[in-house]
Amino acid sequence: MQQHKSSLRIHMQQRSRQANRQQQGRVVAQHIIDFLHTCSQQHPHSCRVALFVSMRDEIDLSMLQQQLQQHNIAQLIPYVCGQQLLFAAPHTHANCMPNSTTSLQHVAQCCLLLLPGLAFDAQGHRLGRGGGYYDRLLLRLRQESCCPVTVGVCMQHQLIETVPTQPHDQHVDAVCTPDLGIRYCSS
Repeated sequence: MQQHKSSLRIHMQQRSRQANRQQQGRVVAQHIIDFLHTCSQQHPHSCRVALFVSMRDEIDLSMLQQQLQQHNIAQLIPYVCGQQLLFAAPHTHANCMPNSTTSLQHVAQCCLLLLPGLAFDAQGHRLGRGGGYYDRLLLRLRQESCCPVTVGVCMQHQLIETVPTQPHDQHVDAVCTPDLGIRYCSS
């Protein structure tokens, strides 16, 4: 299983580096802004988004960050601290970083948690980079019964028929691609 995951990671990274990340990022940004607009009509005071800082083989979310700022939607971004992800506002000084409990509370108050991944499937299974950071985060949020809507963000070729999974792997609620927009998973 681990070997299959490793070879799939390498294949997806190679394909993703050839894609137009910025163009796809603009389209994904619009899908997410539209989704947030719908959510804010139902829950006008809970619009905060936890997102990720894109790596070179992921959709570029810089346009989304700009649009969130223009719409006055609060943003949280992850920082690695030991074996966990802590979330804070962009440009938070290291001395002001929240502790694990406070960070979890901040994410729990989000209406949307965007996750990177090298591959996703229609059941919401996600292939990450192998560190388990998002799996541990999602498990903690779900154990506390305070998990926001989780959306995996990927390019169309990263949406595959079946992602290999292990018992510790956590699923996402929906997947967003430039071509399909946000689609809820069948898990």
